[in-house]
Amino acid sequence: MKKLILSILLLSVEINAQNKFQSETDGASELRGLINTSDAYFLSVDYSSVAEFKSGIGEYVDFYPSEFKNLNTNSVTKGLKILMKVLVPSIGLDGKSTNTALFRSIMLDDSEVKLFISFLEKHVGPKVGKADKKDPKKYETTIKFKEMIFTYASEGKSERITMYARNYGVTGREKGETFIEFWTESQVEKVADLILVLKKII
Repeated sequence: MKKLILSILLLSVEINAQNKFQSETDGASELRGLINTSDAYFLSVDYSSVAEFKSGIGEYVDFYPSEFKNLNTNSVTKGLKILMKVLVPSIGLDGKSTNTALFRSIMLDDSEVKLFISFLEKHVGPKVGKADKKDPKKYETTIKFKEMIFTYASEGKSERITMYARNYGVTGREKGETFIEFWTESQVEKVADLILVLKKII
């Protein structure tokens, strides 16, 4: 009887912990949920395969294939790890305005990676580098994931990629109610590199 009561209590604690995480990071990727609720796991990130976008002010977004393994069940889940550095306006100790570097990471599940590849190949890749200054029409396409929004836009000869990432804080356990923004106009052609990295996951 005591063993039964203890088992019920342990199960209740585990369920409450998972529910607490779910309430804190509602709408997060499956990978983030696994990382934050598993007590023994291994996260493998392939840092040799990277697609990187940089801005002119030192910001960047790096895309890496990743693999999560639960050491208790040996189950494996593949996905994409995205590391971001953006500069956000702040006030220094001297009272003057400055920029503070913000480092965050987000994740895409393997099912989202497949959608991302299809989206880039159909709606972005064919447009990159084909903008015509004689054509004033604006083209814009967007795809939304659990932890990121990706937009490509062109108008005349101008092209831009914008990414919005949910801000889960330094620990990765905050609610993710706000977004951080990164954009680039000079490295749009690196979409081809991104597609190659994404295809290593599926």
